[in-house]
Amino acid sequence: MKQENKIFGILAIVLGAIALLGSWIPGINQISFLIAILALILGVVGLFINLKIKNY
Repeated sequence: MKQENKIFGILAIVLGAIALLGSWIPGINQISFLIAILALILGVVGLFINLKIKNY
């Protein structure tokens, strides 16, 4: 059985938390939106990678 790749999930959670905290600060909230999109993409990529590993 292959080992799961958890780094994308961890990065998605950390970036999501940073985006959530930054969304309350005026001027930084636009940058936080971009960080949140990046976190969402990393989370989806990590999910698909781990589902692909689990199926093989």
